[in-house]
Amino acid sequence: MLSAYANLGRFRQSCKFSTWITAIGINAALTVIRKKKSRRESDIERYSPDEPAWDIADQAPDPECRVAKAQITLLLRKELHGLSPKMQEAVTSYYGHDYSLQEAADALGISVAAAKSRILRGRRSLRLSLERKGLLDSHV
Repeated sequence: MLSAYANLGRFRQSCKFSTWITAIGINAALTVIRKKKSRRESDIERYSPDEPAWDIADQAPDPECRVAKAQITLLLRKELHGLSPKMQEAVTSYYGHDYSLQEAADALGISVAAAKSRILRGRRSLRLSLERKGLLDSHV
């Protein structure tokens, strides 16, 4: 959600919002997978002139992307503060700290079922708030 918020300015009205946000989720998952893989060093010099040269793309985010991400982050934080303190703590523990349901429940001193309920109600409240403001398609 934070990535979607940060990149909201880059959303093109020519595609469905649900498609766009799904792509963000997939890319976020792929980024996590890539980070988990061990990085091996390799020789990037050519062995012979016949071998193709390595083309390494710049991985740094462009300024527009950074600004859009910051804007989405601010919007989500503002919406998060509109939740009840219990839901806010649960959502922040689970998504903000990237805790598992068990870890979030332990951190909050509640059962896993209670943590899951608070997280789901918090997500629902955030979604409804964003829909009312026209920032999220109601069919997502």
